[in-house]
Amino acid sequence: MRFSILLFFVLSAAFLKAQNYSIKASVLIWVETQESPASITLNWIADPDATNYYVFRKTKSATSWGSFIANVSKDSTRYVDKNVEVGKGYEYRVSKVSPVSNGFGYVYAGIKLPETDSRGSILLLVDSLVNVSLKTEIDIWKADVSNESWNVLTYVPTSKNTVVEIRTKIADLKRSNPDLKSVFILGHVKVPYSGDIAPDGHTDHVGAWPCDSYYGELDGSWTDVIVDDVSAGRAANKNIPGDGKFDQSSLPSDVDLEVGRVDFFNMPAFSKSEIELLRSYLNKNHKWRTGQINAVRRGIVLDNFNFAGEAFGQSGMKNFSSFFGPSNVEYGNYRDSLLKKSYLWSYGAGGGWYEGAGGISTTQNMAVDSLQSVFTFLFGSYFGDWDSPNNFLRAALASGTILSNAWSGRPLWSMHYMAMGDHIGLCGKLSINNSSLYQAGFGARSTHVALMGDPSLIMYPIAAPETLEAVETGPHIDLKWRKSNEATHGYNVYRRITGNSIYEVSARNVMDTFYRDMCPFNGFKYEYLVRAVKLETTASGSFYNLSAGVRDTLTKVLSVTPKADFTFTKDYEFVHLKSESKNSRSVKWIIGKDTLAATEVDAVLDCDKSPQSICLIAIGDCDEDYTCKSISFDCSIPKISKIKIDSILCHGDKAAIEIEDLIGADPFSFKWSTGETSNKIANLVAGNYDVTITSAKNTNKVYNFNIVEPASLNANYSIRSATPGKNDGGISNLIITGGVAPYTFKILNENPDSLKAGDYNLIITDANNCTTTIKITIPVRTATINPDASFEIYPTIAKEYLYIKYKNQSAIRKMRLLNLQGVTIRDISTSESRIYIGKLSPGWYVIQCITAKGTEDVRFEKL
Repeated sequence: MRFSILLFFVLSAAFLKAQNYSIKASVLIWVETQESPASITLNWIADPDATNYYVFRKTKSATSWGSFIANVSKDSTRYVDKNVEVGKGYEYRVSKVSPVSNGFGYVYAGIKLPETDSRGSILLLVDSLVNVSLKTEIDIWKADVSNESWNVLTYVPTSKNTVVEIRTKIADLKRSNPDLKSVFILGHVKVPYSGDIAPDGHTDHVGAWPCDSYYGELDGSWTDVIVDDVSAGRAANKNIPGDGKFDQSSLPSDVDLEVGRVDFFNMPAFSKSEIELLRSYLNKNHKWRTGQINAVRRGIVLDNFNFAGEAFGQSGMKNFSSFFGPSNVEYGNYRDSLLKKSYLWSYGAGGGWYEGAGGISTTQNMAVDSLQSVFTFLFGSYFGDWDSPNNFLRAALASGTILSNAWSGRPLWSMHYMAMGDHIGLCGKLSINNSSLYQAGFGARSTHVALMGDPSLIMYPIAAPETLEAVETGPHIDLKWRKSNEATHGYNVYRRITGNSIYEVSARNVMDTFYRDMCPFNGFKYEYLVRAVKLETTASGSFYNLSAGVRDTLTKVLSVTPKADFTFTKDYEFVHLKSESKNSRSVKWIIGKDTLAATEVDAVLDCDKSPQSICLIAIGDCDEDYTCKSISFDCSIPKISKIKIDSILCHGDKAAIEIEDLIGADPFSFKWSTGETSNKIANLVAGNYDVTITSAKNTNKVYNFNIVEPASLNANYSIRSATPGKNDGGISNLIITGGVAPYTFKILNENPDSLKAGDYNLIITDANNCTTTIKITIPVRTATINPDASFEIYPTIAKEYLYIKYKNQSAIRKMRLLNLQGVTIRDISTSESRIYIGKLSPGWYVIQCITAKGTEDVRFEKL
């Protein structure tokens, strides 16, 4: 959206001759966006008197601006913010520094901001006579706002209800409906008055002014005991203690609810009655919401005051620029322009009286004119006191297509959120509560600030889809509708159960004109709402805009619930399963750890788990059902129940294996690893033998047998020599190996520990009664074995001392004492003839002599 200096001068012919302070006090901003990489560019019209510009940024909910993010030179007309994300909103303030007039501009910008699905609850506060007389039109309005996802509450006060009672009721409704956001006053519901003020600066107008904010401010203290002022020229403005008019000139606290009023009471300048004027308003309200009124997206401003100090028209200039861009904002005649052309927004200010503003228009003109604007601001003396007869501010709502009006100038109104889809009531509440967050001017937070019109209105209504039809199809509800030509991004589908206040999102961006709501619960009455989605681009960026919706209601009654059942046939562990389920579109079998999906399945059950539980889940369109059955069965797999194994008992014997009986599906066949095919094999040596047994169902199992053969019996022992003529010989340290322990041994008719020299048979028997005979010889004990040895020892069986006799001492190089493993116990000197052996363990030892000829060993036994 580009704007040239030439276009800027077109804004006003007056600008060529003198300063236009509505423009000078404004920074006329518009935005350009880029999605990838994401950036938001703020553009503004250069002011030749500016010295520099400050750019601030905050989130929408932040209550202060903080420090500026950029200080831009006077010659620059743009700022690029690259620290942004698609789908997030950012609020900017550009402050202009100038010796002529400082200026401000505001914009709420973003790239593809998400749609607003629900705006909360709105209270229709309607006069009792109006409620009866305009039932049809009111019902249409309720339907329209419901189609925009508002939840409508209604309160009809009687003529006897005081403003205090009405406010108390509103507070009660807020407590029971926390999402209550707006109050739409329709008709001449009692008007609260408050304060001792004259916002228009006239001394004859000091006193209490109308104060609809009283109905929106729910937790502050309002009193009627202080102000005592009867100086006002209009009786309604006189304020004395106890008269029902409040003392407060400023809000005691922020207003909690948005409040807008449409009230044509006491408007004799119009030929139509109050009721007919309200009927006309509601009818054009409906046409605006449903796209039957097409307003050109531009604005026009005329500020006949042109005060340098306050610049009332900046409420139009800066807001309209953020809506449409400066190239679509004109500075020109208010009434004449609106009679000839359409402007979505308009602003007019001039010296005023209760029924008009100089150079703008009058109530009498409004009664006959058909002005082509939807949202307007008017400012001037007296008529901001809007409860007066033939009041000019209220009169605008009865002219042409105008739906909203406010006395904007004292204070200034900030409406820039509306550029991105927000409703006017939100901006009205923001402006009423504002003191310094936005440029406010004189009269900020004063009790007189009020919105004339429906607070739920938005700037960019788009064509809705038509003729939604909800039809029950089995367990589902099918929705069909006629398309909207503006649904660039499809349709959002919403649903709520009758009685609930909020619609829930069922689907987003449905690109067809059909949607199936899968499996809603039976017995509930469902309300469906379908809204077109359009990516809307404005001078502030882009956002997803929702149309009003089209609705239909249906009570879910059909039920198609699946019922799981199955049959089975079994042959041993082989089972055939067949689903007999009703109303199922698929089934799922659970068999142990396995999951199968078919109407009929064949399964092999686990033979170790009989009986086994089999479950079937029947899956319908919406529900599931299941059933489980326990199946007992015999197993076909061969299982040996009786076997005979002839093991190898003694070394050298043979074994045999015979399978005598089996459980399973007979007859059985056998195949041994040795090649045999009978149930018995024999003459087996030690080793592993496998047999594969196959049943009549061709199931098999392999059994393994390990044949073990004991090792041959053997013995290690020591021989103790016998003294000639004595039976002091024997065997000791006997260690038996092989066979199967435990063992017994014997020498026939002899004691193995007391033997004479000679030959004997040692007979060993193991646990399996296997025997072996070992021949042993008990030698005669002598002093030395070798008569040519270099030494002799005596005795060869000793307990404490061993004696050595050397034969050729000079030939001996070395002597030492060894055990039978050859380990040296100690060296022996040739000077030693007696060796002490008392500390040696009992057993056999060796005296070793090393000579030039070799090694000589002589054994002895230590007792």
